[in-house]
Amino acid sequence: MAHDIVSLDMVKREAHAAAERGLTPADACRWPFASAAGQAFKQFFHEHKAALAALGQEPKS
Repeated sequence: MAHDIVSLDMVKREAHAAAERGLTPADACRWPFASAAGQAFKQFFHEHKAALAALGQEPKS
């Protein structure tokens, strides 16, 4: 998967879903963190987790 083109929208959807389920980036991200997709996943994940916390929403388990 090293040279596959990945949609940022797909990465964002997966990162948001993982944050909402209470997963960690390491458990949920299917791309290497050294890749552009992996870096984007972590950024989207942490931004969405912070937004959920600001809204007082707990992850679904």
